[in-house]
Amino acid sequence: MAEQTSLATLMATQPIFDRHQKMVAAELLYRSDDNRSVFDVGEKQATTELLYNLGTGITEQISHFQTLVFINVSADFLMSRAFLPVPPENVVIELVERIEPTQALVESVRHWYQQGFRFALDDFEFKPSWHSLLDYASYIKVDTLGANPQEVLRKKDALSHYPVAWLAERVETKEEYEIYYDAGFELFQGYYFAKPSIIYGKVLPPSSLQFTRILSALSNQNVGISELAEMVSADPNLAFKLLKIANSPLYRGHLPVESVHDVISRLGLDYLRRWMLIFGVLKDSTREHAELILTRAHLCELLTKAHQVRGSRGADAYLVGLMSGVDLLLKIDPSTFIESVNVSKAIADAVVNETGILGKQLKLARKIERCVMLKHMDVLEPSWLELYCQARRHAVEVVKLSETL
Repeated sequence: MAEQTSLATLMATQPIFDRHQKMVAAELLYRSDDNRSVFDVGEKQATTELLYNLGTGITEQISHFQTLVFINVSADFLMSRAFLPVPPENVVIELVERIEPTQALVESVRHWYQQGFRFALDDFEFKPSWHSLLDYASYIKVDTLGANPQEVLRKKDALSHYPVAWLAERVETKEEYEIYYDAGFELFQGYYFAKPSIIYGKVLPPSSLQFTRILSALSNQNVGISELAEMVSADPNLAFKLLKIANSPLYRGHLPVESVHDVISRLGLDYLRRWMLIFGVLKDSTREHAELILTRAHLCELLTKAHQVRGSRGADAYLVGLMSGVDLLLKIDPSTFIESVNVSKAIADAVVNETGILGKQLKLARKIERCVMLKHMDVLEPSWLELYCQARRHAVEVVKLSETL
């Protein structure tokens, strides 16, 4: 793995164990390179960054993400009702003790509960004001540090009619573990088992290229996936991010992603819309880099169609061209990026080794690209140069259009 100093801090994670001391889940915790806390940046921003890093972060520490994750979500996210871009089967939403269980918040929890989301009541202190949330809770987390075990067990027995799993957190000694184990707690978390560990990785840079246009299209109920795929493909950074998200722990899938169309199909229009809203607070990529990679991607597509490559789609070639630019756009080695996403072997071999039918098209596209940059156009076949000029015009027009939005 690369030196940690060259990587960003994505988050911290602390495992959760069952009664057999087997890891069954992990809590994700906000962390930043500048050591700012949740209170420094605000809970809404911390939630946004955590979800973004989980969805787009590239890391070799993937073992932490192969299980159910617990995430602290701010009250603002819950109250928005349309801004939670994670599938319910992969996460548990923690309601921390700082949240005020107002009637409006309870109604929002009910809304998400009806959508299939599970909730954990974190640092539960058995306050009467929180009882209105018990009907929607799947887990109750009890802070054992400094707690009176007998009092906790007495209150737990009083709530035994609720079908929830009880989790003892901040367990620091074997004695504490045994007390809550004997009391029937199903899950355990704390320094006795494992301290939080920092997850380092590379965060895909944000981009708002095509942002306004795509959001406008998403507001149209009749918009098609093919139309959206065309718009997303026009922004390489956006395509990278969505590709990573579609293959992230949030959207586990078994079939390889073959094109931007497949990415959108896996995410679905609703989740695409929510992720676009998150991207709206982030910055652009450079025009030069966007034009270069868009030209290469479109050239790969045109070469594949012109050569009538059997068994290969233009969309495959376009994706290969896009992904070949991660070293330039994201400062990530292509092989590292490929390992973090679920693409077909043909696409992976093309991007990393320039092998296979698609790799041959990428290699040719790069050759044409270099010849044009060195002004050695005389060595190119006229048809190749014509396709390059067509791809270049397309890239310039797309970027220019995007800059006017």
